[in-house]
Amino acid sequence: MANQDFQYIIVGAGCAGLQLARALLDLPDSGVSSILILESSQNHSEKSWCFWHEETHKYRHLVKKEWRNIAFNSSKNYFSNPLKNQTYQYINSIDFLNFHLEYFKKDGRVTVINDVVLSISEQNNNCIAYCQNSVYTSSIIFNSIPQLNINEVFKPKVWQHFLGWEISTESEIFDTDKVTLMDFEVDENTDSRFIYILPFSEKSALIECTVFSERILPVESYEQSLKKYIEHHFGHKYSVISKEKGAIPMHQIQTQSQWKKIIPIGTAAGCIKPSTGYSFRRNMENTERIINFLKDSSQVFPVKQRFTFYDSLLLWIISNNPAQIKKIFSYLFKHNSIDDILLFLDEKTNIWQDIKLFLSLPKIPFLRALFKLNTTNVVILQNRELFTKFKQGVLLPSPNTEQLVEFEN
Repeated sequence: MANQDFQYIIVGAGCAGLQLARALLDLPDSGVSSILILESSQNHSEKSWCFWHEETHKYRHLVKKEWRNIAFNSSKNYFSNPLKNQTYQYINSIDFLNFHLEYFKKDGRVTVINDVVLSISEQNNNCIAYCQNSVYTSSIIFNSIPQLNINEVFKPKVWQHFLGWEISTESEIFDTDKVTLMDFEVDENTDSRFIYILPFSEKSALIECTVFSERILPVESYEQSLKKYIEHHFGHKYSVISKEKGAIPMHQIQTQSQWKKIIPIGTAAGCIKPSTGYSFRRNMENTERIINFLKDSSQVFPVKQRFTFYDSLLLWIISNNPAQIKKIFSYLFKHNSIDDILLFLDEKTNIWQDIKLFLSLPKIPFLRALFKLNTTNVVILQNRELFTKFKQGVLLPSPNTEQLVEFEN
């Protein structure tokens, strides 16, 4: 096998890898001489990438559709609220890929090779990528595959799995400026499943059946829920244009980057928010951190440990008591503004805002998770005040009788 040397190797031509390659090329006077992108296959499945963001950002030109209102539904609790300073945005993954491939064609410094990476290592100040068909070397490897992380055991216990149908209808029935983030009124709903709706026009929408659980379900399970939901809410006169199926690991990456020669990105860097499955905006922010590090290696980017703690609690509940998920999100949306919820999910709240949000949630699931979960001492010590309030039962909602009846129905 012939050796080939590059300045940078990027393992994975997904959302994170493509963003990083472009950002490296855009560095002024950076001395970036060559970039190799290793991707296992030429065939990319089409995906819907959604995120909330201000209207102006680097990939604004690729946004195919955006919505200014967020809806949530659960039993008697229906909420529809406008976003103040952001919109909920949709980018098609194939459009994203094609844009970057065209961008790279204009710059001779990027090479894209389809090959399966078997392992990566650092030897004698060089990084080595061992592939099925060749061996490649570089000064730095950016890796998006968690299984290749050193000392990382990537065995997600909880998955966010889904099947989506893009449908067209004969009549104009969709609200084109409102995305339904969660509708829990689907089937008997004993496994935390919900419906997610992206309306593209008055006559077309992507409707997904999503489940949080340890086990991926047979495709018939999602199909039955989709069929019942669509026919109940939108009638029988519709046609399925396309289908989208996927499974997102809701996994907390344990390996922390040393910021030396092998740098994790994307899924390998924990850019998928473990408790929600969102990643596009987190990839954008991580790309910016990496570029800043390359400019100044003395910079430190600390992990917000308390959010790791919060995610651990919710993942334990999903794994051990999934029937509570509907109730938790009902409380969340009823007692908090959509902007505050998204700020919290972006991990941009302070601890007092966190406490206010937790005060709005049901106590029993989180207390049970708190005492059952093997939480690390480091996380507890760094969140001593919040942890103490949990143990003392301070972080408990105080709904009146009507609210209790409403949520228990």
